[in-house]
Amino acid sequence: MLSARLTPAMGWNSWNAFGTKLDEQTLLEVADVMVDRGLLTAGYDYFVIDDGWQHATRVGGRLVPDPDRFPSGMDWLG
Repeated sequence: MLSARLTPAMGWNSWNAFGTKLDEQTLLEVADVMVDRGLLTAGYDYFVIDDGWQHATRVGGRLVPDPDRFPSGMDWLG
């Protein structure tokens, strides 16, 4: 039997705000605003970095971060 949540899943997705026009600094600012405005305490529990973080060229067939927009890399940002 499935149990219902008391509240729906709540979080933030970069696509809804920026589409593919995002960068490391902007995402850090959004995360800070979420904390400052009490969204984590209110139940927001996910932060999705959607399309737009990757470089146009793959390395070994794998997506890699765009070094100009994400100079610290995705491991650091995560």
